[in-house]
Amino acid sequence: MALKSAMDENRNPNSRDEVYRHIYKIRTARDEEREFAADNALKAFSRLRPILSEDGWDEMSTSVFKSTRQPVGNTLFVALVEGNIVGSVVYNGPGVGSQNIFPADWAFLRTLAVDSAHTGKGIGKALTLECIKRARGDSAASIGLYAADKISPPATSISIWISGNLAIR
Repeated sequence: MALKSAMDENRNPNSRDEVYRHIYKIRTARDEEREFAADNALKAFSRLRPILSEDGWDEMSTSVFKSTRQPVGNTLFVALVEGNIVGSVVYNGPGVGSQNIFPADWAFLRTLAVDSAHTGKGIGKALTLECIKRARGDSAASIGLYAADKISPPATSISIWISGNLAIR
C-alpha cells in the first residue's frame, strides 16, 4: 500500500511554508558536508541541554554527531539557504539502521535539526516531507520518527506513525 499524506490534498498555497519555500533548497548531502551538518545539528540540539542530565547530554550529543556524520546505511538530507546548510535530517530506509524499535519494513528519520535563525519557515517540515517522499520510493510500509528518551523528566516522544494513510500527530 502506498504512503499517502493528508497534506497532499490539503496544501494551502498561501501558507507560511509556501511563502518561505523559495528561500531554501532540500537535497541529499555530499560526503564533505556531513561534518558541517553534524556541527549544525549539534548546535540546534544544544537547546535541549538545560533539561538533560550531564550523562544524557553526553549520550545525546554523541548520537547526534555520529548519526549525522556517518554515511554508512543512511541518507542525510540538508536544507540550504543561499548555499549554506541551515538544517538536516537523517533518513534510514526499510531494514537500514541499528534502531530495532521499528519493524524491518519501516523507514525512519532521526536527528531533524534546523538552525535557530531559520526556524518557523517550514524547513523542518520540508525535510520531513523529503523523508516521506523517499520512504514512498523505498516502498516502506510506514515511517517512524526516532526520538531520544534522554530528557529528564521523561517526555512523551514525538512520533510519526504511518500505516496506509499518512498521519502526522
